[in-house]
Amino acid sequence: MKFGKLTKSADLSHIIECDLQDDILFRKMPDEILDKKTVKLKEGQYAILYKAGKIYDAIHKKGIYEIEATKQAKTRKEMEKWRGFVPPKPDNSKLCVIFFNLNEIKNNNFNITKPIQYVDFTKEEPLKAIFTCTRKI
Repeated sequence: MKFGKLTKSADLSHIIECDLQDDILFRKMPDEILDKKTVKLKEGQYAILYKAGKIYDAIHKKGIYEIEATKQAKTRKEMEKWRGFVPPKPDNSKLCVIFFNLNEIKNNNFNITKPIQYVDFTKEEPLKAIFTCTRKI
């Protein structure tokens, strides 16, 4: 499964696209994903093809793409980011498109100014740690 170039046989009757508002980080699209479906990626968006805990392809360039369900995505730099992805819980989800709002991610400071204290009491002597977070670009 991969995002491919648009062909003459692409299904243009319903284009999967997403309007992400400023405060939305990502959205999983409810559309049923079939071979030859088209996906429109807008400026500032990132999209992945996801199924049952695995990322099959990812794109970040604005444009209209065709889903090629029978072809494997080429190993490229974009997919290297996702090689170690492990979903938080097992799922049996069907193939779907998930859109990410890059503008929201890039413009968020992710700062935690007040330290967060963590204490692990499972050991004989408690382990204590204090965390802070500052974003640097």
